[in-house]
Amino acid sequence: MLNLGEVPEEVIMVQLCREMKWTYQEFMNQPAWFIDLLLEVINMEEREKERRIKLAELREKTKLMR
Repeated sequence: MLNLGEVPEEVIMVQLCREMKWTYQEFMNQPAWFIDLLLEVINMEEREKERRIKLAELREKTKLMR
């Protein structure tokens, strides 16, 4: 998950370029609102992934307790 408060801006730029397969120039050509939206979507996806993992772990624990 990309947490803007904990990660330097340069690291976020590199992570987005890697995720989107962009060059630095392609990143710089994106409007700021689009980058913000992209970061929010990535964070939402990560939270959902974490939720599903926790749910699967809880189901497994419940299954073992029976």
